[in-house]
Amino acid sequence: MAGQCLPAAPDEGPKRPKPDTKMVSALAKASFKARRKMEEAIDDEKEAWREARKDENRRARLMLRRLNSRRLDFVARDPQPAD
Repeated sequence: MAGQCLPAAPDEGPKRPKPDTKMVSALAKASFKARRKMEEAIDDEKEAWREARKDENRRARLMLRRLNSRRLDFVARDPQPAD
């Protein structure tokens, strides 16, 4: 076996995408929808929408931290209609 090259060391596997990229996209979409509704709302409702969005963002960040600590990925996807 002299003279043979050893194969390159295997990678640690394919690089995992940032687990929060899809969640950030989903949150941005939800935030946009909430903003559109808020524009039509009266002033008292606007504050309620802001608080609801902040709460959703807090929950999403907490869930992402828990998933990251367990080295799990989360993929947000739209539900498919049943035929």
